Formats: sequence, C-alpha cells, structure tokens
Amino acid sequence: MSVLLAWVKEHPRVLTELRWAYGTLSLQLLLAIPVTRLLRERDAMWEYVFHFHSCLIVTLVAPALWPVARSVSVVRLHYAPGSCASRHTGERISRWNPDRGALMVVNTLLILATFLMGIHYMMDTLAGALLFAVSLLVYQVAERHVSRS
Repeated sequence: MSVLLAWVKEHPRVLTELRWAYGTLSLQLLLAIPVTRLLRERDAMWEYVFHFHSCLIVTLVAPALWPVARSVSVVRLHYAPGSCASRHTGERISRWNPDRGALMVVNTLLILATFLMGIHYMMDTLAGALLFAVSLLVYQVAERHVSRS
C-alpha cells in the first residue's frame, strides 16, 4: 500500500485528477435527487435516499459506540480526519448502467481518492463498501417484502 501511495505522490497529474474527482462529491450529492427526479427515475431516487440515509446513520452512530484507537500508521498525502467507515464509498457504488459510464469512472476515482489522498484509511473505504453491500441487501429484501404485500 505504501508503494502505491508513494507512486501517487510522485505523479502530480494523478494527484490532480484524484483531487478533481473527490471535488465532485458535493456536486453529486447536491444534484443526485433533482436529476433522478427530472429523469423520472422515481425508484432510483428513493433507493438512493434509502442508501444515503442508512449509510449516514451507521457512520454517525458506530464511531460513537465503538471509538477507534489511533494506533494505525499510514502514509498521509493530505489528511485523515478520523477513522470511520467511508460513507462516500457507499454513496458512490451503484448498479452498473451503461448510460452512466462517465459517472462510474469519476466515482471510481473518487473512491480511490478517499485513501490515496489520505482522506480515509483504506480499511475505512473497504468498510464503506461493506456497509453499502449490507444496505443494498436490506433494500432488496425490503423491496421484495413490500412487493409481495
């Protein structure tokens, strides 16, 4: 991992691209609901809202219940404000849709940026992906349950 971080640090162009991708996070969060509504993708909009809130609640409550000791050593290119599951990772992962190929590339870079720029530890990013997987499973089970009712 430290080799990859050192490589990124030595390649300013890659670091610039990662910063740009991470910088799109706020815009994506701001536009996700209005754009899905405008495109009349009501089911996608509500699924996004579900995953956003379920991941947000867990990432806010879990560190309060189980604080993490700061004993992990990491090469930092930017900063790591704390150790908790990266909610950004869960927000960025979505079902593949060929119409959104460019957005998938940007979001892949955004996920990589979370640990390559030192914003989160790599384990936080993996925990965020696991958190999203659980949220997706819960959503699919609930959706099947509701559709049978």
